[in-house]
Formats: sequence, C-alpha cells, structure tokens
Amino acid sequence: RKTIGAECNYGVRFNGEYGVDHLILGLAKEVEKRMELVGVKGAKVTLKVKKRKPNARPPPKFLGHGSCFNISKSSDTFRGLTTRDHTIFASIGLKLFEQMKVPIDDVRGMGLIVSSLTEDGSESTGGIRRFFPTTELALDTKAVILESGEANVRLEHTEAVQYLEPAGETTTSHPEEMFDIDLPSCSQIHMSQVTELPSPLQRQILRKIQNEEVA
Repeated sequence: RKTIGAECNYGVRFNGEYGVDHLILGLAKEVEKRMELVGVKGAKVTLKVKKRKPNARPPPKFLGHGSCFNISKSSDTFRGLTTRDHTIFASIGLKLFEQMKVPIDDVRGMGLIVSSLTEDGSESTGGIRRFFPTTELALDTKAVILESGEANVRLEHTEAVQYLEPAGETTTSHPEEMFDIDLPSCSQIHMSQVTELPSPLQRQILRKIQNEEVA
C-alpha cells in the first residue's frame, strides 16, 4: 500500500451551517481511522478538489458533482514527521485549500490522501525518550473530543462507501499543555525518533522547535 485516504464527491454544497473546514476535518478523521486499522503513518498530504466547470449543466444525479476540473495539491508534514494525527492532516488540508483559491461555491468534491507511508514500529525512538518521564509517555495519546450536532458526510473510495458520524462543534482538550519538557538542542533531535512518541508530545516538541527557529 502506497497511499491511504478518503473522498467525498456527492452532496458537497457549502450553503448551510457546515463549511470547508468541517468537511476537511471529517475526511482527516476518517483517514486517521483507516491508518490505525492497517498500522501505518504518513509524511505527505494531498488535497484533491473537484471544481465545477464554468457554465456546467446541472448534474444528472441529484446533488452529484457533475462536470468538474480535478485539482490537487500536496505538502509534506513539518520536517517530514510521519504521523496519523487527524489534526495535523486537517491543518495541512486547510492550508492547501487556501492556496488553491477555489471559490467554495464551485467545490463539488474533496479528498484527502496521505502518502510516504511507514509501518508502525519501523522506526526507533532512540535516546530521545530519556527526556520524558515514564508517566508522561503512559498518558493516553489522543486528545479528549466532545462531539455534538448532526451531519452525515458520505465518504467514497475504491473498496466501499462509508459514512462518517456527525462531528458538529468540537472542543479539544490537549493533555500536552501540562508537560514541562526540557528539550535537547535542535541538532540532537531526530524527527525519526519524534514520530514514535505520543501525538501530544509530538505537537509540543514541534511547537518548541518552531519557536526556537523563529527566535
């Protein structure tokens, strides 16, 4: 397997309470779920968008995508970090969509594809774990997400059609906020080691590295 992703090419109309960010987040969550099932992480994200052609006729299928241009744009994760964190995928996807400059009224489909895959356990964390107490590494690696509201997003792929459960308004609690990490210098940190750490620690390390580079 070289790529893994999810697409939604039916019923995509942003004339209600849910916008592009809601759809991209839903796709990112589905991709994370599928990556967990097969035990892989990825380092490259591709956003695919179906853009309605000018003066296109109404689609023969109600709420179908009709005649469209297929546009795609890709980006590597920060420093090539391999991950399956849906928040990272969604953030990259939103940035890619902004770069495409496609009017939301012309969007008729969207897909999020992750590539540059590696299997779980194929990389070693090396000596970086010595900077973290054992109790921190034992914490649940997933943020606490409270979901409400109702909306169905139809996800299509080559094997079957799946439905994404409602997302609605989301509140996320980040356990990494309470970590007090004494990081080594940037030259001592290898991203291949960081990728095997829990997601909250990954995000905090990346923030600290970015802050040091800006400074």
